[in-house]
Amino acid sequence: PAAAASAPVKTGGEKGAESEEQAAANTIPEFLYQLTKLLTDENRDAIEWNYGRIEVHNPHKLEVNVLKKYFRHSKYASF
Repeated sequence: PAAAASAPVKTGGEKGAESEEQAAANTIPEFLYQLTKLLTDENRDAIEWNYGRIEVHNPHKLEVNVLKKYFRHSKYASF
């Protein structure tokens, strides 16, 4: 049987400094990467991914405490 061709896989091999998180940040649009981090970090009292939707529980807390950690702005209306 012929061997299947495969694309090269980037691993953390020799550098060791580049984590999976950093590698993902280089291949995913920045907004989506930061949004994913925001939704998977402990911010559930302000915002969460629930049953296929983003639910904002506390817009004020999201604007004042959370958005600035992930984005260059902290305006809820821009989010």
